[in-house]
Amino acid sequence: MRWIGPRGPFDLTYCTNVHPGETLAEVEAYLAGPTTAVRRAVVGEGTMGLGLRLARPAVDELFFDPARRAAFARFLRDHHFEAWTVNGFPHGRFHSDRVKEEVFRPSWLDPERLLYTERLADVMIDLLPAARDFATISTLSGQFRPWGHGPEVLTKIAEILGLLVFRLAKRRRETGKRVMICLEAEPFSTLETVDEIEVFFSEYLSGLAARRLAVAAAISLDAARARVADHLGVCFDTCHHAVQFEDLTVSLRRLRKRGIPVGKVQLSSALAVERPGSRPEAVQAIEAFAEPRYLHQVVGRGPMGILRKPDLEVPADGRSGGWGSCDEWRCHFHVPVSLEAIGPLRTTRSDLEAALALVVEEGLSPHLEIETYTWDVLPEAARSGSGAEALVADITREFAWVAERLRAHGCSAAGSEPDRGSD
Repeated sequence: MRWIGPRGPFDLTYCTNVHPGETLAEVEAYLAGPTTAVRRAVVGEGTMGLGLRLARPAVDELFFDPARRAAFARFLRDHHFEAWTVNGFPHGRFHSDRVKEEVFRPSWLDPERLLYTERLADVMIDLLPAARDFATISTLSGQFRPWGHGPEVLTKIAEILGLLVFRLAKRRRETGKRVMICLEAEPFSTLETVDEIEVFFSEYLSGLAARRLAVAAAISLDAARARVADHLGVCFDTCHHAVQFEDLTVSLRRLRKRGIPVGKVQLSSALAVERPGSRPEAVQAIEAFAEPRYLHQVVGRGPMGILRKPDLEVPADGRSGGWGSCDEWRCHFHVPVSLEAIGPLRTTRSDLEAALALVVEEGLSPHLEIETYTWDVLPEAARSGSGAEALVADITREFAWVAERLRAHGCSAAGSEPDRGSD
């Protein structure tokens, strides 16, 4: 869905990773079912953009079979959908019984990640509507940090991404379509904070990767850096950065000042527990969010500094090791954007609202994506119920909440027809 903001057009969608589906047939089934119901609730019979999620089986089917790819493009048109962004972070089954740290496999140190992302980019180039020349792919920033971290890891990842830029630039020359790979910082991943994003882009991508790209492509260093900026950017997940206790508006302004493109902003909120040491009811409430499928990293802030745990189950057992003295815990659990609180727990909605206002008022990103994928593992109090109808109602409510804020910041929906200007 295209909106017109004070600084020009941008697109809003929701991420379809909320729907189970690994094969192309499964993807088409949920697009024809609940996603179509969402589209009708949000834009009527107009056209809605998709935040696609294509797992490796679906990507391979589209990549190796041009006829199937053309048929899928027709399917999207027939169902009044446009594809201009895709979540390329989860490679395999995102709705298996246990995902946890496995969502980081394959890492960017595994050749399979490069192969999958290249094929995904080729698919997106063909799925782009004729009037569009720009697509974004959000992806992990490297790997799960406990598997290895440091300059050697950053160097290897930069080299791989430099090779990807070389190939994406070639595809752009051939097709006129530009794909931007958007690295997504997350607690306990290679890049966690805006500080680390700045270092990686300035020293490793604009430095090491650009120098090697200049040699490989026989172009100047300035030209190589321009290609890096064209094809590598950031997916700014408001939940992930809020968990790190970042001021989201400061972080976004820092990225702009450094010239680091924000290709995509994922709109979501995290959970927060204020004064956990004196509020046992709040600690008990957040323990109810522990579940076996997804990773819910926890960051605490207190007199001992910043404390960090890789999952929600860990800090709740007795609040030992300084956790009880924290003034606040924040948990990576994507909760509905419309909720300011869930029982005794606060959400980081106010952080999201401030970031959203800045993004649209200053035109910081072309693609906005609502990313609440946890509906079927949320406690009942935080959702409308179970089943397809309840899910559609919840997703529709997310759109309505975001739309209300967009209008408050001077934005207007562009209607069902996409804007024919440049991306």
